Amino acid sequence: MTKRDQKGPGPWLAVFIALLTVACGTPAGETTGVDPGLIATSDIGYLLVDLETGEELESVRPDDGFIPASTAKVPTMVAALGILGPEYRFTTVLYATGELRDGRLDGNLFLKGGGDPLLTVQDLSALVQRLHDAGIRAVGGRFIYDESFLQPVSEIATGQPEAAGYNPGISALSLDFNRVHVTWRSVAGKPAVAGTPVPATGLADLATATVDVGPGRLFVYDGNQSGERWRVASPRSSEIDGKRALPVKYPARRTALVFRALAQQMGIELAGPEPGRVPENAAIAIQLKSLPLIDVVRLGLEFSNNLVSELIGSTAARRLSGKSESLNRTSQGLQRWIRSELPNTDWRGYTVPNHSGLAASARISPRQMASVLEYAWWRRYGGWAFSSLLPMSGWRGAFDDRFADRGDETRVRAKTGTMHFAKGMAGYLLTESGRKLAFALYITDFEKRRRYDANPRRLAPETQASVQAWIAAAEAKEERLVRDWISRY
Repeated sequence: MTKRDQKGPGPWLAVFIALLTVACGTPAGETTGVDPGLIATSDIGYLLVDLETGEELESVRPDDGFIPASTAKVPTMVAALGILGPEYRFTTVLYATGELRDGRLDGNLFLKGGGDPLLTVQDLSALVQRLHDAGIRAVGGRFIYDESFLQPVSEIATGQPEAAGYNPGISALSLDFNRVHVTWRSVAGKPAVAGTPVPATGLADLATATVDVGPGRLFVYDGNQSGERWRVASPRSSEIDGKRALPVKYPARRTALVFRALAQQMGIELAGPEPGRVPENAAIAIQLKSLPLIDVVRLGLEFSNNLVSELIGSTAARRLSGKSESLNRTSQGLQRWIRSELPNTDWRGYTVPNHSGLAASARISPRQMASVLEYAWWRRYGGWAFSSLLPMSGWRGAFDDRFADRGDETRVRAKTGTMHFAKGMAGYLLTESGRKLAFALYITDFEKRRRYDANPRRLAPETQASVQAWIAAAEAKEERLVRDWISRY
């Protein structure tokens, strides 16, 4: 039994933390030295509810729809825990056909993904080692990868920068959050060239572009299902050397290529990978199970990784429908489940086209989110309270430098969300008097967002600077409101 077959997180957690990034658009700005005038009162909506009595304590535009950003991960995780159960484990499986004779498998080998959001290269190495321990030194037939458990897509959301690491492709065979870390450097002041990516393992293949592709755009995708390929644009003075996490658009093939490279290092001969499906006559050779879902949810909420949420949500929706479907349809499936669990909530206007909130078209009202939070508050998931799964003020991740003074550490347990001209926070408060409250707070400037989306220079440094100034002001407004609730109630 490998370490990931055990219940605890094990030493791979350091790898997970190193790879994850807060990933639903734009990082939050500083809350000091900001212009509060950037936030209009009409752009704010919230609802504050006493969890013991159900009393609505305060509200502003509680039934209006706002862009939820990563707070949309809350209903995704609540639904997934209810549908799959906290002990559910994602399974990655090696199947085989034929017989093993003198170290050679006289048949085919199949690598089938089960949607594991935390599958790492170390896990693939463990599968290879167990294949080696089983006595296999060569596979005489084909090596086939099967991603049919979930419907693959080349990106989570359209309209995002193509080089955004938070918007990778999705597959039942995903690896290391479907991102590759590449470096580039200049040579004698000429356009940047590739640093360390290794095409042989399907990580990436970089080439130099011959033209300037526009402000703020350094990488241009030039790949397809046969291989990941990026072009590096002519660098500006500030972009001569650097490092970037690029999204993998076709993860299953890349995962299979990495598996084959690891097998070859272990002395196992394996043909080049081909897409396909596991036949009915194939036998299970090796299984690798993930952490229990409750642990995956906790880590996914803390680090706000979009891919983790998409795989969890899609897997839960598959349990409901019995088949693999598009992100939009799987999201609709979870929304139907939530509506059935909360029939007294007005769900008009509620729409999220995916499971992570990476969509400017998404809309959630403060009342709808507060309803989900109240529902989750009174349930236990394998002994866990949902509030214990949320990021905690004054600690790691999005809250490591927020509410970290004045005695407010650990009083806020919430999911934050940030996109361009959209900010959100939803979760639970412990007030100074000891009251337990649920809250959903949103700030969205729809007009600025509309102008941003229509701006051909939206990736230019000056445009991004204005975005960051707005985000910093919105975060400062959030903090003032939440601190006021903590002290007054």
